[in-house]
Amino acid sequence: MKEDVKESVSDLKETMAEVKTFVGKMRRFKVYWDYDFFYMPEDHLTSSDLALEIFPSSGYTFYRVGMANLGNEDDRLKEKDYLEKNKIDVRFGLYNDWAKFSAGMIRGSGGVALELKPFYNREFLNRFTFTGEFYDWGRDRTVNGHNFNKPNLSGGVDFRFNRYFSVGAWARDVLETKDFAIKANVSFNDEDISSFFGLAAVAGSK
Repeated sequence: MKEDVKESVSDLKETMAEVKTFVGKMRRFKVYWDYDFFYMPEDHLTSSDLALEIFPSSGYTFYRVGMANLGNEDDRLKEKDYLEKNKIDVRFGLYNDWAKFSAGMIRGSGGVALELKPFYNREFLNRFTFTGEFYDWGRDRTVNGHNFNKPNLSGGVDFRFNRYFSVGAWARDVLETKDFAIKANVSFNDEDISSFFGLAAVAGSK
């Protein structure tokens, strides 16, 4: 009888240890939905990006997987509409309190991106983020009658009102079209998706 009790207690401890490990691994992943909306007032054009940003437990790396310039490729292009629709956006990045660097397929082409928060430790000013993207270095093609032969350089400044919403002013493709854009961003953490990635990590560790 005593041996049975000891064995049961041992099994219970082992089960609880596995549950604790499982819960811990789930909590190590932070996953965010990230939606960007751009409006170019001069040409009355809009574009949208949607992505998942995945932050593992390392505390300094992240992954971004999504699509840029969402839209129907069969729609008739407006004058001065040079956006190429539905481009893959996949990046690997590093981050700390004041900077976020990533590289990979940015809007369908190889490139790099950098976000800076120079005032990260100052109240109110820490809401500002300065971003630059440099990609499509070998570009040489014609889109909607315009020949593009320079890399795509874009950048802007964003102001975050709260953890979910920010607005900004951007200059897009400054070496070619020089479009001014108003940007809105919605970002939120999805606990259900975090749990899914934690479950995958547990399955992969067995």
